Amino acid sequence: MDQKIELKPVAISEILDKQFFIRHYQRGYRWTKEQVEQLLEDIDSFTPRELKSDTPKKTFYCLQPVVLKTLSDETKREINENTASQRKLDGDWYEVVDGQQRLTTLYLILKYRNDRWLGEDKDAIYKIDYETRNNCVGFLESIKVNLDKTTVNIDKQNIDFYHISKAYKVIRDWELNYESKFSKKFDKNEFQSKLLSYSKIIWYEVDDSEDSIELFERLNLGKIPL
Repeated sequence: MDQKIELKPVAISEILDKQFFIRHYQRGYRWTKEQVEQLLEDIDSFTPRELKSDTPKKTFYCLQPVVLKTLSDETKREINENTASQRKLDGDWYEVVDGQQRLTTLYLILKYRNDRWLGEDKDAIYKIDYETRNNCVGFLESIKVNLDKTTVNIDKQNIDFYHISKAYKVIRDWELNYESKFSKKFDKNEFQSKLLSYSKIIWYEVDDSEDSIELFERLNLGKIPL
């Protein structure tokens, strides 16, 4: 059967109004300190350069693909009916078959940007919901730096909260230690520009007839190179 595949680079600024859903077959968030720092440093160290063409386009930092599938109305109804919470999946939602870790880390960076750099002028952040981890939604939305403006509490209520709060602490520590580590001042405006406009995910959208679990297993066994 032929697949309809949409494969394109999409800037982070273009996905801020999207809604992403993590199905039951996905594990929780597990990125390490090293992985979070590497993403921050990759974004920060990238320098956009003008392309040799008549258009004003510039090069961009390319993140690995995020494999997505549109949630059908029927699937949304089943999810709404089968979960214990009062969840209502309204509007357009994308099932994340691969890329949950990257999307969650980017969400945390965007949340940090809202809380620490934007003051009252908050930007929208894309929504992430979980089929089997309902409490993660509220936790993601509420996580913050403490009133001392330095520390982040590591929440040990469950393994997901633990790894999410650890990642948020890494982001805070990275900014706090930036000058001593790189021997220059951190430019939050430049970083935000690189993050929003010049960092792009590879949007890999598969046909909604694809079996998600089978595709997930094939991707994670390396049978489908991206």
